[in-house]
Amino acid sequence: MLHDPDNWGLRGAWAAGVRSRLSAKNRDFLKDIVSALSMPLLWIYKLPDPKDSQAVLDGLASLSAVERFELMHPLFDRKILDAVSAESGWNASQIKAVQRNYKPFGRTLSKKSAETIFGWWLDVETYGERLLAALTAYRRNYFAEEEKRILPYLQAALAETQQSAETLPLPQLLEDLSRGVQLSVSQLDKYECTVLVPSFWSTPFLVMGMPTHQLCIYLYGARPDDASLVPGEVIPDALYRALKALADPTRLKILRYLSAEPHTPTELANKLRLRPPTVIHHLHTLRLAQLVYVAHTAEGRRYAARAEAVDDTLGNLRQFLNA
Repeated sequence: MLHDPDNWGLRGAWAAGVRSRLSAKNRDFLKDIVSALSMPLLWIYKLPDPKDSQAVLDGLASLSAVERFELMHPLFDRKILDAVSAESGWNASQIKAVQRNYKPFGRTLSKKSAETIFGWWLDVETYGERLLAALTAYRRNYFAEEEKRILPYLQAALAETQQSAETLPLPQLLEDLSRGVQLSVSQLDKYECTVLVPSFWSTPFLVMGMPTHQLCIYLYGARPDDASLVPGEVIPDALYRALKALADPTRLKILRYLSAEPHTPTELANKLRLRPPTVIHHLHTLRLAQLVYVAHTAEGRRYAARAEAVDDTLGNLRQFLNA
């Protein structure tokens, strides 16, 4: 998230400041691989308690370099990697095959990123060393203290969610926790077990790990509206993001359309006479600000305005100004 701040709603200057605590060698390595990384949520879930950052580093240290690579890049098919090793290089069809693996997860892998990861596979021992060194440096220089700060929020969110789970059906629970993501019963019933994990940094998104038939893991937002991601910041993130989202004429038009009825990105693009990628960018900003619902349907994503979120923003603004 620190290496892709815009996508997660982090303030770029602050994220750059945290990244600067790493050496240039570690920082450049992570910059090279971050767009191709996957969060190994299932692996972390199976770690012994406590599942903290030190446990993650200890677990990584126990793996071979090849196992570390496959853990962090599971969408790079092993058959393709073996072929790359055999030829000591790669071709266009192998790049396209890996790019296709990312699409079902709503991700785009560039040709340059694919080539970078293939290159590291050909030097996988160095990759394994660099990965562990970079993440160890992050923990030492930043996250060991950050972990202490956010732990109370995670514990409170977990306790509240466990209580809510006793009375709410899973679709409604996920919608409440994510501030607007709507999943159908059929989408959730595909798995024998669903595990919900509080996450401070990824608020308000609902992040799904790579599922198996037996198990699906979701990260859900655990940062309260009156808390800030940046340590010591007095302006709550929820208020800052909402006001930033509303301070744009195109997003105001989108929110007005969505207040009348739900729309797909394509429908909004036609009404606004904008390219769909531009509309999707604006919808992402509104989603980050918790101002819209997003329903995952067979036809794709359909958005609607969260009227209560606009009222909450006005209330949070009054509360902040009068504090």
